[in-house]
Amino acid sequence: MKMISAPRVRWYSFIVLFLLVMWPAGASAALNMWFTNNSSYAASNVWITIQRGQNPLSDVTQSSNRPSVTYGESFTSFNWQMYSNSTGTTWQPGTYGNLFSETISLSSMTNSSGIGLLKWSGNAASAAVYISYGTPFIGGTSALSNNYTVSGVSANNPNDPNYHVAYQPFEITYGTGAGGAPASGDQGDLTAINYFTASLKIQSFENANATGTPLQQAGFHKSGPQIGSELATITTGNPLPTNGAEGNAGGPSVITNGTGDVIRIIGPSQFGASPTADWGYGNYDGFNSYFAGAGASNATFTNNSAYNTIPKPGPGDTYTNKNVSFAFNNSVTNTANGYALNPTGTITVVTTKYTNGVIDGAATTNSYANIVFHVSPDAQSGSAPIISNIASQFIYLGSDTAFNGGAFTNNDGTPATYAWFDGTDWATFTNVLTGFVDGSGAAALPNVTAQVAGEISTGFAAGFVGSTNLGSLPSDQWWGLNPTNAFSGATTNSGNYNQYAAAIADASSNSVYGMVYSDRFTEASPLVNSYQLNGTNVGSWLITVGDPITAVPEPSGLALLMMASVAIGGVLLRRRRD
Repeated sequence: MKMISAPRVRWYSFIVLFLLVMWPAGASAALNMWFTNNSSYAASNVWITIQRGQNPLSDVTQSSNRPSVTYGESFTSFNWQMYSNSTGTTWQPGTYGNLFSETISLSSMTNSSGIGLLKWSGNAASAAVYISYGTPFIGGTSALSNNYTVSGVSANNPNDPNYHVAYQPFEITYGTGAGGAPASGDQGDLTAINYFTASLKIQSFENANATGTPLQQAGFHKSGPQIGSELATITTGNPLPTNGAEGNAGGPSVITNGTGDVIRIIGPSQFGASPTADWGYGNYDGFNSYFAGAGASNATFTNNSAYNTIPKPGPGDTYTNKNVSFAFNNSVTNTANGYALNPTGTITVVTTKYTNGVIDGAATTNSYANIVFHVSPDAQSGSAPIISNIASQFIYLGSDTAFNGGAFTNNDGTPATYAWFDGTDWATFTNVLTGFVDGSGAAALPNVTAQVAGEISTGFAAGFVGSTNLGSLPSDQWWGLNPTNAFSGATTNSGNYNQYAAAIADASSNSVYGMVYSDRFTEASPLVNSYQLNGTNVGSWLITVGDPITAVPEPSGLALLMMASVAIGGVLLRRRRD
């Protein structure tokens, strides 16, 4: 596979930063986001685009909901006139909508020393910054009838205008407080859950000019070509029709541009898993052999932190909190259609009444037993032979709600439920928790069920269930292990964990999301605070822009990628937690 040989222009900006005169800062709180170009591309050929949160869709025209961010020495405001397919075929700048900002080159936001700057002031309750290489990024893949661009990019949809563009995002919240002001819980992360294109790094600092000792840092310590080569060898590499349950979810797992250069590796969460190594819904191996070996394990899935259904009380309010915890014992059954997961256990609820913020009387405890969390393998999507082992796909996706849209059917054509709860006490527990919310106002019951699903799926994805190295530790001890001992640290069998997530964790010391629950490992976390860290104000981030897969790799990396291409006979190969 041909690789792009881009001009070798590097800014040695870490040295320059120490000589940098701090740019003016406003009186209000702000985060200086500095960019240093450590890639093989000239700054004029690296592009920056901002995407704001997508919900609710009704507010896409409201300027008050756009991130407050400027760029460059002159603090120029981003143009939020969005790209929309008003003609249905040609993508042109529109006059409405504001999901994506304009795309600017890194060189247009740099000072004389070559250091780029974005200054964030707030209103970024959910935002992403896309870094694209070689080709300007175009925002959005779909539009409403009024031409407001309301949908984000789709990394494996050939109809996406950015399908042949090499891009990698990072995520940030900065302005989740009242009126869009920064709040102590604001943070960001690097994610490769859905795909990988480029090697990036984030470092945070107390001062405004990104000098001194970092407060936190996250990112890759391997190059983009090296990581891409390693990921390419993990996929089964077989192309699929582009009519899967996730829209155009089929297709190759390694995306190339118009001239054949590899630009993006699609992660298994976008595809799910294959029931065999040669054909299936996705391009990543299933876990049937893992289920067979782990079925008799003594793994216990335990929520050790519990879940609090504390609403936002007002002064003098009398309110009730329900603290929910669970313990499920692993169970795997072999059916005629594959392996099914059926962990069975107990959910415990401790109810406490508060008056004026003080406990009012003794707490009551109720346990709801014999509750089973089923994950069925007997489902398919589309037409044969795109048949998926849903138990394997559950491990890759880490969700109990991924298929509630009804896209899957049983092999006899009837609608399929891919995951569900039942048991003698499930209905009773559901009634107890219905109507309760957490501190943010989110419904408690869906969040509890999602936590159960996450604990089970992550236990398998990390290789903890049936571990050959850790024994039968309960899940409340997995996350505190130091070293983490996930993936190859948990088992010697690489088929018994999510190899894609393991490769991302290895290349970043688990400081980049490789699966939905990467932040459960306490030894290292992908999360980087953007406003405050343990009471210390964060003044700046430094974003190191590294090489994408398309850069000229080291000889060993190029050899690996060529070997992967030969292994699949020339067929094209191939992310936050919210």
